[in-house]
Amino acid sequence: MPPEKPQPTPFALELHRRRRAKGLSQANAARICTVSRSLWNQVELGYESLGKDDDGVEHYRAKAPSREFVIAVARGLDWDRAEALELAGYTPEHDPRDEPLNLPPTSFLDDWQRLSREQQEALDWTMRLMLNPHAAHKKEARTPPKGPRLAVPADTETESDRSRN
Repeated sequence: MPPEKPQPTPFALELHRRRRAKGLSQANAARICTVSRSLWNQVELGYESLGKDDDGVEHYRAKAPSREFVIAVARGLDWDRAEALELAGYTPEHDPRDEPLNLPPTSFLDDWQRLSREQQEALDWTMRLMLNPHAAHKKEARTPPKGPRLAVPADTETESDRSRN
């Protein structure tokens, strides 16, 4: 007799109910919540397929959502995070890493949408290098994105200046 598929968890049943109540397909809900569609399907069903054995019998394993998945889904579906975490079997205590960054409003952030895509990419690249100077030594970080060049102060020695010495 083939093994039975694991039953959906209370979290999976509520996830399915909330998705359907919003009129979303699994693919659209996964895109809104920034999770993979296949993972969404597995969590909602409550299991993942392990494939068939040599006798052609399909095997399954229960699929529980990760804490990160639950938080992403709660955020995307406007679901109370503590309730979603509790239903998924996680303790809903406050974890600062779960919260989005609350940056103070600045003119730079307020004007971000007014910048061209090239300017946004250039600033993003520059900030990444400022946060991780060692990234400049990686091959993919050597060439900045196309767009406006950022001015380098005259008293700053560049890599090309060092190679000439």
